[in-house]
Amino acid sequence: MKNCCPHSPSPAYLNSIWNCHPKSKHARTSNSLSSDDSDDQQDDLEDLNEIENTGKRCHTKKVKGTATNRDTTNVGFYPPLWQKLLDCAKAHFRLHLTISVPFPDKEESISITRVCGEVITEAIVQWQEQKCKLKKGMATVIFNNTMTFHSKIKQIVLTVIPMVYELALGINRNTIYSVKLKATSLLKKVVYLHGCPDSEGHASNFANDAVCVICHKSFYDNGSKSLKQFAKFQKTIPPTVLFLIGTIIHNVIYIYSKYGQVNGTKQTPIEDLETSYDCILTLFNHTNRDEYHGLKLHQMLKAWALEGM
Repeated sequence: MKNCCPHSPSPAYLNSIWNCHPKSKHARTSNSLSSDDSDDQQDDLEDLNEIENTGKRCHTKKVKGTATNRDTTNVGFYPPLWQKLLDCAKAHFRLHLTISVPFPDKEESISITRVCGEVITEAIVQWQEQKCKLKKGMATVIFNNTMTFHSKIKQIVLTVIPMVYELALGINRNTIYSVKLKATSLLKKVVYLHGCPDSEGHASNFANDAVCVICHKSFYDNGSKSLKQFAKFQKTIPPTVLFLIGTIIHNVIYIYSKYGQVNGTKQTPIEDLETSYDCILTLFNHTNRDEYHGLKLHQMLKAWALEGM
C-alpha cells in the first residue's frame, strides 16, 4: 500500500526470498562483497533467526554495543572486550552443539547442566592460556590503581588532619615549633586515634572524628569504585579500614612532627609503612579482646557504616 509507514520485512518473508532466489545469482552477489560485509550479513541473518525463534519482533536492528542497551541477555549490553570474550564462548558452544547436543533444551543448558556457563569458563581459560593482551594489560591496569587508591586517601587525610588536630599554622597562633610539639604528642601512644571518653569515662579507641570523616570520604563516596557497593561495607566497616587509614594518618602527622607543616604532596611520607600498620593491628587486637571495649568498638563500626550508606 502507498503512504503506509515503512517497516522492516518479517524474518519469514526474508527467508522465503532467500530460498526462492537463484543460487548462482546469490553466489555472484556474495563474491562482490568484502569479507567484512559477508560477516555482517551472516550476523544479521543469525539475529533474525533468533528473533523468529523467541517470538519477538524487532523493527530496527540495534547496533552491537549501543550504550542504551540494558538487556543483559543481549551481547550489546556488555563492554567491547567482554563482547569478544562472549564471541569466543559462542564458538565453544557451537562446538558443543556440533559434537554433543545438536538440539539443546534452554532450561537444561543454562540451569541444569550449566553447559553455557562452562563454555564461558572455557573461553576465559583459553584466553589466559594464549596470554592474550586482555589478561596482561587489564591486570596491569588493576595493579596500577594501587597508587591511585592510596593517593586518594592521602589527599583526604591532608585536608582533614590540619583542622581536626589543629595543626594548621593559621589557627590558635600556631608556629612551626608548636605544631611540631603538638604532632609529636599525638604520635605517642597513638593518641591521634583516640576519641572523647564515653559516658562512663572510659577511653574510646579508634573513635577520633578524623578517622570517621576520612573513612566516609574514602570508602563511602558515590563514585563507580566506591566500596560501599560491596556487602562487606554495608553493615559494618571492616577493621582493616582502620589499619589502613590509621597508617596514612600516622605518616602525615609524622611529617608535621618533623617539619611543622606539610608541603602538599611533595614530601615523602614516610618510612616503615608496614611497621605502622602492624602496630595499629596489634592495638586493635588488644582492644577487640576486651569485653567492654571490643563490643563498643564493633558497635561504633556498624554505626559508621550506617551513616556512610
